[in-house]
Amino acid sequence: MKAQKSVFGKIVEVDNQLMFQDSEGVNFLVNELNEKGSSLYKRARAAANNPSKWGWKVRVVGTLKEGTIGHTRVPAEKCGVNPEPVGNFNNPNGGLVAMKYEVTPPPSQVTAEMPDDVLKFIHEEAQGLKPQMLFMNPLKWKLLIRNIIRGKNIMMTGPAGCGKTMAAK
Repeated sequence: MKAQKSVFGKIVEVDNQLMFQDSEGVNFLVNELNEKGSSLYKRARAAANNPSKWGWKVRVVGTLKEGTIGHTRVPAEKCGVNPEPVGNFNNPNGGLVAMKYEVTPPPSQVTAEMPDDVLKFIHEEAQGLKPQMLFMNPLKWKLLIRNIIRGKNIMMTGPAGCGKTMAAK
């Protein structure tokens, strides 16, 4: 497949970021389009706000090996003439293919089920491990023990002499 030197599309706003969208609706996150205050940002914002008037052309400036990617706002009628999607636009430095925007789903709430014996230890026996001189809310102590059992890192802050080291031992 021959390497692409230019492709037409439009500018869309996704997740408060301007992106180039090809004719098949695939989004590409181009960082230069989101540099607020730059002339490229202003042109891209105008194209995103008025897609019936403005389209967008992404092209290679210079050679495929040593060139750069250039961006140009074009009349919307030009975008319909060459509806080729981004396929082999992978030069220079990965080209547009490297900038493909993948939507990542939000992390799901993972609630690990703890065995009953561990829960019993946290709620009943762990309180007996707390030093008598340590003044700590019982709930915080249980959370501390739970995180230790899970193997999580714990960051304790406080003034000198408040019992951080005593709780850690």
